[in-house]
Amino acid sequence: MNRIHTYKTHVLTILLVLLVGCVPADTSNTEGDAAADQTSTETVETEEDAAADETSVVEGEAAVADQTECEDGFRLVEHAEGSDCIPQNAERVAVLAPSVDQLFLALDYTPAATSDAIQILSSEFPALADQVSAMMSDLPIVSFPPNLEVLAEAEPDVIISGVRGDLIPDLAEEIAPVVVISSAEDWKHNLLFVADIMGEGSAAEALLTDYEERVQVLRETLHNRAETTVSHVFVTPDFYAVRLPASFGGQVLIDVGLAFPEAQLALIDDGQALVNDVQLNIAQERLDLLDGDVLLYYTFGPAGQEGVDALEDSPLFQALSAAQNDKVHQVGGYWQLHGIYSAHAVLDDLFRYVADVDPQEISPNPFVNE
Repeated sequence: MNRIHTYKTHVLTILLVLLVGCVPADTSNTEGDAAADQTSTETVETEEDAAADETSVVEGEAAVADQTECEDGFRLVEHAEGSDCIPQNAERVAVLAPSVDQLFLALDYTPAATSDAIQILSSEFPALADQVSAMMSDLPIVSFPPNLEVLAEAEPDVIISGVRGDLIPDLAEEIAPVVVISSAEDWKHNLLFVADIMGEGSAAEALLTDYEERVQVLRETLHNRAETTVSHVFVTPDFYAVRLPASFGGQVLIDVGLAFPEAQLALIDDGQALVNDVQLNIAQERLDLLDGDVLLYYTFGPAGQEGVDALEDSPLFQALSAAQNDKVHQVGGYWQLHGIYSAHAVLDDLFRYVADVDPQEISPNPFVNE
């Protein structure tokens, strides 16, 4: 039987199972838990931290056997947890990975369903608020753990997720193939991978071309970039998360050719207490690890701002060379959110605070209208 027909005939069965309560909801340590509370620090860590952790837990435990060949009308796609046959021309793509939200907004692509984590983009990018609001009013919104009844009613051809395990139970495969993207991959790789599934590969390549052109302008502007160290840190009320080269912001810094403080690189070499190779959590006593030629920090929500106030009042913070040279700046939480809007926003910050130029004058952000 054609696989698409198989998915549709199983939908009624899935709904009946849900009605008798046979699908348990596991809400522990997941991307979806964070998405449920948009004002919490857990929410904003979902883009790479919680997803990376969840991916490591389920690695090697794919819910379905890998496909090796596909029926007519389908193609084989290898993803973070195996391989699956998906329609060659998927028209209805359900997106349950927050790191994909920026892509379909940038492409003006309407998914079959999305997750409620998209709401965070309204706060980080106010210019997107109306677009996000309109999309949420017109689309099925699937929270985490996903409501399979809502997901089935959306009738997707493909489901894209950032995590698997108990979050996306086996029954989801009866609705549509589940393609899992890995936070361990470069954000640009994931952008192109997902865009290909959406049938928007050429448009995504154009988005990356715009990004790379701005990167090149910044590189040419920063003649001493290789000797300029930039430290960026996520501030919480309880600790400071030093963001490392593997983080989203770190990947942009590498693209530009800027350096990381030697003290941070030494800790990576020593393998000391890193969280998914993305960040190092430190207490106030180790604020010396934040120092660099430029220090950028960010937070989320009122509780996070309390952490910022405590940081700024600390004598250890004020003693940092970056602070004494007036090279400390608070930036947006987009430094931790994968996506094309975030990448351009990070470049804007680097133009302003490292190159000391107005980005809109030297290399305008294509998503900023002034």
